[in-house]
Amino acid sequence: MKKYISFFILLFLTISNAQDYHIVIELNNGTTKEGEISGWGGYLWGYDNISYKSGGKKVKVPIGDIKAFTIYEPGKIRNFEKIKAYRNTKNIKPDNRVLFAEILYKGENIALFYGIYGMDSQWSDLRFYCLRKGEETASIVSFIFGKTKNQAFKKIGAEYFSDYPELSQKIKTKKYTYKDIIEAVREYDRWKSTR
Repeated sequence: MKKYISFFILLFLTISNAQDYHIVIELNNGTTKEGEISGWGGYLWGYDNISYKSGGKKVKVPIGDIKAFTIYEPGKIRNFEKIKAYRNTKNIKPDNRVLFAEILYKGENIALFYGIYGMDSQWSDLRFYCLRKGEETASIVSFIFGKTKNQAFKKIGAEYFSDYPELSQKIKTKKYTYKDIIEAVREYDRWKSTR
């Protein structure tokens, strides 16, 4: 059964990514480029460049030149930023790769990012990163891989938000689960604004 579900998810992603979407790329030098891109899987790394069409021609922009980009899908705008993030849940060693993560929430004191880590449907996991104001490296606060959905957020998220004991406790006691991660980050942002 799990194999069939994985197959249908992969099929859906393949079909949904076959459409062309408008993309605006912000370069490190402050200029922008735009055109049409054939989907974006949401993978954090694994690209040497972003390829898109502009004026009927294929254009490639090296990822080292890109600061951020926005993809306009029907009814949805997806903003991605280049981030420096930790490689694993210990949040000690930064990943050496260039990572582009989708912005789920960006407040005054904290931002929440999301992306697919890995390039293989056999071992990819969905990662959630937080970056507090003043931090240089985004920390993993949760990930989804197999049955680890809430266990990861309960442990890693509670630890990350330990400077706000009430929020940390809500995560530990499952008042906030991985499904509530955006609300938990918003609550943290509101709390931090009062400090």
